[in-house]
Amino acid sequence: MEALGLKPLPSKRRATVSDLAEAYGALCSGIPITTNRPPNHDQLQAIVGGLPGLAIEERNSGAMRIVGNPPHREDGYWREGFIVLPLPPSQPLSLHWLQKLKD
Repeated sequence: MEALGLKPLPSKRRATVSDLAEAYGALCSGIPITTNRPPNHDQLQAIVGGLPGLAIEERNSGAMRIVGNPPHREDGYWREGFIVLPLPPSQPLSLHWLQKLKD
């Protein structure tokens, strides 16, 4: 949520229904998202976590930021790596592929 310029979501244990409604409303005010019911804490985090994937699908580099270090092997394990954060989209996400799934 912070990467989108929105107030951070309280932890799952501390988040109230009104916190979730406020966060979802703020998210929807900047990105055209509709759901059949208000998302719970996990669902809201999943929506935000999926936004960079939509930006990649749309080739909208202005709606994501890649941060971190390249992954490397250490003691036989992969360490570190990149994370892709959502940003407020500089152009609307068309979600044209989503419409094809509905048809």
